[in-house]
Amino acid sequence: MSMRMRQLLMSVAIVVLAGPRAMGRINANFTPIDLLTGADLVLIVKLKPVVKNKAQTIIQRVLVGEKPAEAPVIDVSGGSRPEHAKAVAKMMAAIGNQDVLLVAGKNEQGDEAAWMHVAGKWVDIYTEDNKLWEVEQ
Repeated sequence: MSMRMRQLLMSVAIVVLAGPRAMGRINANFTPIDLLTGADLVLIVKLKPVVKNKAQTIIQRVLVGEKPAEAPVIDVSGGSRPEHAKAVAKMMAAIGNQDVLLVAGKNEQGDEAAWMHVAGKWVDIYTEDNKLWEVEQ
């Protein structure tokens, strides 16, 4: 395993382990290593304040993949789950200047998936183009 991959795995493990515990559907066999193995893109970003249900980001680091031409936008309008998206928007506002981890790639079933790690919690998000990331559940 290369030094860069070890550093990346250590960084993700620290982010995951440093956050408070959260209730949810957790597969103990799906680890940060699995998350990174299926990842096409891993970004560390800062969030700008939510305006009209969207938060612009500032890319701090690219851990996996190519740096997108445009910084991603997080959409918290929520679609069919607006109450959940509203809670995520509150979490995003509460973290201030902390980094957020965005991961896009394949999930356990091999389907396209994306996640955001914010305020010690993982949020399922959806993206087709790594530009607009929509809060799902």
